[in-house]
Amino acid sequence: MLSSSKQQIAAAFGIESVLVPVLPELLADIWALGSWPEKIVDLLRVSTTLQHGASVVDLGCGKGAVAIPIARDLLFRVHGIDLFPPFLGEARARAESAGISELCRFEVGDLRQAFKARRKYDVAVLAAVGAIGDHARTVLEVRRIVRPGGVLVIDDGFLENDAGPTPPGYGYYRSRGETVRELTSHGDRMMDERLVPADELREYNRINTELIRRRAAELAARAPELAEALERYVQSEAEECAFLESRTTAAIWLLERN
Repeated sequence: MLSSSKQQIAAAFGIESVLVPVLPELLADIWALGSWPEKIVDLLRVSTTLQHGASVVDLGCGKGAVAIPIARDLLFRVHGIDLFPPFLGEARARAESAGISELCRFEVGDLRQAFKARRKYDVAVLAAVGAIGDHARTVLEVRRIVRPGGVLVIDDGFLENDAGPTPPGYGYYRSRGETVRELTSHGDRMMDERLVPADELREYNRINTELIRRRAAELAARAPELAEALERYVQSEAEECAFLESRTTAAIWLLERN
C-alpha cells in the first residue's frame, strides 16, 4: 500500500503511482515545475513593503526554481517546503552552487502541516494552487502563516473560455473577475497582477513536453513494464497543455495581507 506522501506526490504530478520512483529522471531536464520564477522575483522586487532579509516560505518548492532566485537576487531568506526528497536534494545542491546556502533552507513537509505553523513569514509563495482547493480556500490557508502587512504570491491562472469540460485538477478555475474576487475574499489587497502572454505559455509547454517525451521514451526502453504508464502520462501532459493554451490565461498575483 502506498504511503500518504507517495499518494500525494502521484496526485500532485498527475502520474500513476508506479511512476513515482522514476519521477526524478522523468523530470530531470525541467527545473521550474509549472511556475514562472523570473516573474515572481520581479513582482517581489518592486514591492515596497519588503525589507532586506525578508523571510519567505516557498510552499511546494520543488527543485528550488523560485526559492533560489529569490534568495540570490533579492537576498531574502527562503524556507522551501516540499514532499519529494529528491527534488529537495537538487534544490540544496543548486543553492550551494550559487553560493547562497546560508539564505536557503529546504525541508520535507506536508503543506497541511505547514499551515499550522506558528511562525509568520513576510512572504508566502504558492505555485500549485490546485493542491489546496479553490482560490478563496488557498488564500485562507496561506495567509495563516503570513504576518499582517506581508505578501502572498499566487502563481496559477483563470478561465478565458468556460465552454466544455475541464481536466482533472482544474475544476476550481473560474473567470478572471471571479478569480480576483476569490483571491481578495478575506480582505487582502490586490497589489499586482502579471499575465503570461499566450505565446510564452505555448513555447514553455512545447519545450517541456518534448523534454518529458524524450525522457519517457528512454525510460520505456529500459523498463518496458512502465511503457504504458509512461505513454499515458505523456498523453495526459499533452492534453493538459492543450487545455491551458486554448482556454486559460496563466497569471501571478501579489496580495498584501490585511
